[in-house]
Amino acid sequence: MTVSPSPLMYASGWRRFGAYVIDTIIFLVISVVAGAVLGFTFALASPATDERTVELVAQLAGIAVGWLYFAALESSSRQATAGKQALGIVVTDEHGRRITFACATGRYFAKILSAITFRIGYLMIVFTGKKQGLHDKVARTLVVDR
Repeated sequence: MTVSPSPLMYASGWRRFGAYVIDTIIFLVISVVAGAVLGFTFALASPATDERTVELVAQLAGIAVGWLYFAALESSSRQATAGKQALGIVVTDEHGRRITFACATGRYFAKILSAITFRIGYLMIVFTGKKQGLHDKVARTLVVDR
């Protein structure tokens, strides 16, 4: 007797939005701290550095922190960021399997497409059958209930 896997239940747009809010708060705190520490360290190491260079270092640190936060956690054994974990949803491939770090990286940077389309890429979550945003379609991922 074979047991068929349970069907995937796609996470609602509201739960995904709630996870986004939680993750944004966490991301901002981590980014501000990392940016401040790196910017301050960089400025101390090279006192002649101008303010724009310090700001650039802080911004690059923020990008790196965001990428590592989302890609590492979504490709981890938990398959979810802290916000997604709090709301009981996970990121999978189109077959319900754990995604790789490379796939999670692609998904993270594909969010740029979702944003620059006047956020229509995110709004797609409400209107697609599998509740996929543009970034999910590009990365071939799903966000489902745990």
